[in-house]
Amino acid sequence: MIIKVCYNDREDSDVDSYIDSFYCKSLDMGARARRKYDLLKESLPEVTKEIRERFIQNYKHDFILENLQSHDIDKLKKALAREYGEKIRGVDSFDATGKTIARIVFDSESDAKDVAEEDENFKNILEFFNYFVTQINGNHVFVEPRYSERADSYVYGVCHGVVYHVTSREAADEILKSGLRCRNGSKEKDPDGVPYRKFPKRIYVCAMDPKTVNRRMRDEILSALARKVSDADEMVALRIQVGGIPFYKDTAMPDRMSYFTYNNIPPQCIEKVIELS
Repeated sequence: MIIKVCYNDREDSDVDSYIDSFYCKSLDMGARARRKYDLLKESLPEVTKEIRERFIQNYKHDFILENLQSHDIDKLKKALAREYGEKIRGVDSFDATGKTIARIVFDSESDAKDVAEEDENFKNILEFFNYFVTQINGNHVFVEPRYSERADSYVYGVCHGVVYHVTSREAADEILKSGLRCRNGSKEKDPDGVPYRKFPKRIYVCAMDPKTVNRRMRDEILSALARKVSDADEMVALRIQVGGIPFYKDTAMPDRMSYFTYNNIPPQCIEKVIELS
């Protein structure tokens, strides 16, 4: 299958016309490729002027993926039920919002492992609905959207673009020189040190409302976070002033402080280093 993105500045509002204007279908598109194409059409929301303008301005992250309706798991549920109804007992939401993270319950552990790790069709469905597997636990498979709830209004409107990143003293010295970069994907661990949540290359930050969180509370929160994410002896927090970078809410966390971005943050945005106890 050959699919390429084509520039087009028409004022199309019809979803099918819009997709066709951006994606050139090859004449030899097979049944499997056609299925991928159809999934994409099913997932794209109404095209607005704001979205078109953002694409034309060459926004710094994936236009198509971000605008898939990944925050609404209903379409994902229907696609999985249609393809794997005989192996899946059910799909339910599993996060604070009830709209993003999904738990897929398979009939058996072997089905869960085989489908989640080996089945290319399953991976394609997740990809086109903008999801990825974060954890396989017995016969349960947990999936999350690559782009979740957009958080720019909070990060910039409430926190005035000030965010914090917790890291080791050693890493901070390098970050101050070269900035924060989306490097290797991470695995969070439970209290016993067992990895339980995988996610792609991101930069995680903490954002707090300055009207409700004073300096002492801020330092206590950051210190608690440092103890959770690392056992390094010397941990610090970087105070960062950002602008124009898209941020997303980590809906797996019950608080309103955990956010992430797929954009690198240059060193000039790092204002100070906060010592943590």
